[in-house]
Amino acid sequence: MKQQDCQRSFQSSWYKAYPWLEYSESHDAAFCFACRHFVIQTVHTEETFITGGFSNWKKARGKNGRLAKHNAADYHINAIVHWASFKESEKQVGSVQQRLSQVYRREIRENRHFVKTVGEVLLVTGVQNLSQRGHREDAESDNVGNLRRLLQLVSGHDEVIRKRLQEGPQNAKYTSPEIQNEMMKILAQMVREEILLEISESEQFSILVDETKDIRKTEQLSLVCRYYHDGEIKESFLSFKDAEGLDAKSLSDSIIALLSGYGLDYRKNLVGQGYDGASVMSGAISGVAKGIQDVAPSATYVHCYAHRLNLVIVDACKSVLSASQFFALLQELYVFVSGSYVHQKWVDIQRQLHPDDQPRELKRLGDTRWACRADACAVMLARLQAVLQLLQQISGENHGERAVEARGLLAQIDENFVARLVLMTTLLKKTKALSNMFQQDDVDLSEASNLAAVVMEELEDMRNKEEAIDQIWEEVREVVGSCEEDLAPTPRPRRAPRPSRQMEGYLVLEATGQREHATPKVEFRVNFMFPVLDRMLHELKRRFSDQNQDLLRGIDALSPSSRKFMAPDHLTALQEIHGASQEDMKHEVYQLKRLIQRKSEKGEEVPQNLQGLLVFLEPYKDAFFELYRLTKVAAIILVTSASCERSFSAMKLIKTYLRNSMGHDRLSDLGVLSIERMRAERLDLDEFVDKFAAAHKNRRIKLV
Repeated sequence: MKQQDCQRSFQSSWYKAYPWLEYSESHDAAFCFACRHFVIQTVHTEETFITGGFSNWKKARGKNGRLAKHNAADYHINAIVHWASFKESEKQVGSVQQRLSQVYRREIRENRHFVKTVGEVLLVTGVQNLSQRGHREDAESDNVGNLRRLLQLVSGHDEVIRKRLQEGPQNAKYTSPEIQNEMMKILAQMVREEILLEISESEQFSILVDETKDIRKTEQLSLVCRYYHDGEIKESFLSFKDAEGLDAKSLSDSIIALLSGYGLDYRKNLVGQGYDGASVMSGAISGVAKGIQDVAPSATYVHCYAHRLNLVIVDACKSVLSASQFFALLQELYVFVSGSYVHQKWVDIQRQLHPDDQPRELKRLGDTRWACRADACAVMLARLQAVLQLLQQISGENHGERAVEARGLLAQIDENFVARLVLMTTLLKKTKALSNMFQQDDVDLSEASNLAAVVMEELEDMRNKEEAIDQIWEEVREVVGSCEEDLAPTPRPRRAPRPSRQMEGYLVLEATGQREHATPKVEFRVNFMFPVLDRMLHELKRRFSDQNQDLLRGIDALSPSSRKFMAPDHLTALQEIHGASQEDMKHEVYQLKRLIQRKSEKGEEVPQNLQGLLVFLEPYKDAFFELYRLTKVAAIILVTSASCERSFSAMKLIKTYLRNSMGHDRLSDLGVLSIERMRAERLDLDEFVDKFAAAHKNRRIKLV
């Protein structure tokens, strides 16, 4: 067949029936495209359609023709399958290099997904204060730790995690204790970096430091920073650190080492320090506060106001004998009711008397828990009738020791006890409200001093005004009236002696040894109320008469609600401490007053407190440079170290009896994740995977 005929035949039904045919002009023959490219040369192949070429067109036609036989051959069918697969792969991914690149990217994506999931589970357990590891985590253990349990749970819904846990290499599970510590350190460091960035933008900052013992009796320091950022005052936890020594120098060196390690410029920007007032911390000659001020002269020391208030209450309760006896009785009642047998009866009696309320528990007293005394008095006053009925019931039982103890306690709950309970509840509610205000993050030093002054004025009114004792005694009569049947009888006063018959007919101007018996109200006022109030007022004045009076005057002059707002003579001490230019301050004070006045005349919002002034000045901070800086310093000078106390509560949840072998670094990292949980939950876990991959180049699996 001629070449023209061959070309025409390819355009005919042959080409449609056999699309694998390929005509070659150089060979003047046809080849099988599929077999030439996808068949391995063996004795079973037909070389005519592969190497030599087919040109015998007479034998090509028909069912038994060469084309039909070749089309039905096994090797040809396999070649066609490979050809179709090749064309499909070309449509999807293109070249071999591209296909290899896609496989690599898929592997990286799956590896990152697995590591990200492990980090997410670790983050959840850290935020929720859950242990990560179990006692035994080998293949024979029937109770592995929370990390592996949660990963097993996730693997039931995630094919990538299931495949990696069940089929992946044993040395790339990323659940070992060492890897867990590394991952938690990276997560905690990401939180710290966010905090340190905010502090660097704020520039000025204060530190809160306190120490306590963990479950292993190791002294742990807690470091918290207070600063202004994004329109609010923040107190952020940075770390726990084991205290190598408890003397002032060792503690000062530990604090300075922590600040240096985090890259904070404490020499220039540290403006405040707050501790609990212990002598080793507050000593004016060799205390920690003095040691820090030697390297950071602007770091003003403030004794925690909440600790001061607690000491006022403790001293008042211990130094007045009748008050000390009253709280001792409260503690004995708590111990008696806490017994297993008595406690069940206590719950049942409350359900009978107060069916609509939940049973309440009496509170244990303690010198270091700030609200315990107020809570103990409030619960006792609310459940006094239930306490009396409980003691009455127990005292009539056959159990000797328990009945005798109940009768002894019942005999001491009389009208005098009720009067003391009502008074202490009233006083402690006032101080508890003040303590709660002191523990807020946004309270400033001037506001705290004003709040303490308000409470002192209220106590002075109770001490000097008749209306106060009348109001308290009226409440006492109401409580006594509701529990009169169960109260112990009040001891009667001794009968007055009769005058001698020999003196009849004489006018006795003065009787030696004869006294007039006061009423219960007067006796309570003189023997209990006045001593307690006098002691509390004395302690309040002593502990809240701050030595930094010049500093307080300066802070008060920056508060818009103060009568001395922007008084130049009050601002002088604050300017000198922090090196503000007096000439610039003079102009800025004048311009600020004018600005506030104009806004007030227009009916626009003006600042009402120190933090409000700081937010108001922030848009004009370049124009009011000195005023903005001093206002920020005044706002972040510490009032209380309550944030450190809260960090200790978190530490007790993290380092428990079953986790007492935890190292210091792990404890500090878990503390950051737990205490700063709002920041931790916002972490970018893709960034976490990048940091994890960058920190360890020799990983068993590729992450980048």
